[in-house]
Parts: sequence; C-alpha cells; structure tokens
Amino acid sequence: GNLDDALEAMENAVNVRRGTLGKKHPKVADSLVEMGIILLSMKEFEDSLDIFNEALEMREREVAKSRSGDERKQLLVAKIL
Repeated sequence: GNLDDALEAMENAVNVRRGTLGKKHPKVADSLVEMGIILLSMKEFEDSLDIFNEALEMREREVAKSRSGDERKQLLVAKIL
C-alpha cells in the first residue's frame, strides 16, 4: 500500500543522507523521525520507538557537542581578557 511505499522511500532517503552527509548528521535524524512517523502510522510501535530513540540520541549528541563548543569559546575569550 501507500504506507509501504512511503516507508521504502524514507528508508532510501535515510541511506542516501547517511552516505552523503554522514551517519550522525542532523538531516539523517530528520529523516529518521519521518520514518518513525510512517512506522507509527503502520502500527509498528516497537520499530517506530527504536527509530525515534535513534533520532533522539543523534540530536542529544549534537546539542552536547555544540554546548561544549560554546563553553570552549567562552573560556578562550576569558583567557584573552
């Protein structure tokens, strides 16, 4: 059906983004969320939860990375002053 086709297309999108942008890129997380929504619509609750968790972990790493980067910049500015 349509959801099966949508899931296949989204799986392809995830694979393309992973291949071109890298496995941990935020755009990959975006595609994973879309894939999770499709799985949820298909009542594939466990699979959708796994996908949502993978996307969440990617986003959490991205936030942690950017936060530590800001802290490093602040320390550098403090040392200069």
